[in-house]
Amino acid sequence: DGSALPGHPEIVFSSPEVRELAQQIQPFIEKNTERIQRRADEYVATATESIERQVPLRVAGLSPRDGERVVLAEADPQGSEVGTRVRRVLYSALKGALSDDGPAPPALRTIAGDITSNGTVAEAAFVDAEIVAGSDIPVVAAKGDHDTAVTVQQLIDAGAEVPDTETVEVAGLRVASARDPEF
Repeated sequence: DGSALPGHPEIVFSSPEVRELAQQIQPFIEKNTERIQRRADEYVATATESIERQVPLRVAGLSPRDGERVVLAEADPQGSEVGTRVRRVLYSALKGALSDDGPAPPALRTIAGDITSNGTVAEAAFVDAEIVAGSDIPVVAAKGDHDTAVTVQQLIDAGAEVPDTETVEVAGLRVASARDPEF
């Protein structure tokens, strides 16, 4: 019948039965989406308060010794937009704390695989957001078992280095990486 879902003309169904089913579940999806967003916002707000309180108290222990540089290491973001939002706050706080009349800010971020959940084209926006979470801190990432060739290309397009059984120089540091040979 080609009828559209009310309020969403871009969603068209071939049968009235499927359209009716979609109409019945639409309120549940909207309610749950709102609930998830509200809880994510609460989590990010709580994490932000903690970061703003704790980073200044711990900056002395985070400062590198002479000849050392700070590298931020993370693993398995798994496509978590909430995690990316929290990392954006954390990395900004670390950059500020390590730069204000102190040592140089973090030189590099490393991500040890599983940047995405499924390695799909649909995750490109997440990959972009994850790479810029550290602002201008360069990123070196390793492919994990949830990542695909699509993910690797998305990382490269977003400005990350993705070495595989090779060494690259980034921010004056030599970094080696290799993906799991099973994937």
